[in-house]
Amino acid sequence: MGWRNSELAAFGADVVPLDRPDAAAAYDRAMGLCSRTRYGLDETTLGRIERLDVAEPGPTAEQWLVERVGTGLLLLVYGHDEVFRVPAAVFIGGWRDMFCPSRDDVVIVPDGGGWVLFYCHEDEFEFARV
Repeated sequence: MGWRNSELAAFGADVVPLDRPDAAAAYDRAMGLCSRTRYGLDETTLGRIERLDVAEPGPTAEQWLVERVGTGLLLLVYGHDEVFRVPAAVFIGGWRDMFCPSRDDVVIVPDGGGWVLFYCHEDEFEFARV
């Protein structure tokens, strides 16, 4: 088991790693929405991107996420073979413990598509509709 699996084990059965083929497909989908020239989403293909600084998150950050993420299942895409399925409610309540500032860049997409959320290692979120 990799270190990411160990870190996310605290969330129990709510966080499920994808097998290699599914993880690779999710990674390819997520990377297609990211910029090739900077950390973050691709402004040329996504159009309007909303940003939120979460260096000192509070209730505003959680409300911002609730309004954009909604319900359902999400895919947390850390890398080519590090993709995890998680319920939106678990993500919204625990994202601070799922990401490591100054280290993680993570793309979050809903299982069914429609939007993309990017968490930057500099404690910022970017959100866009697809």
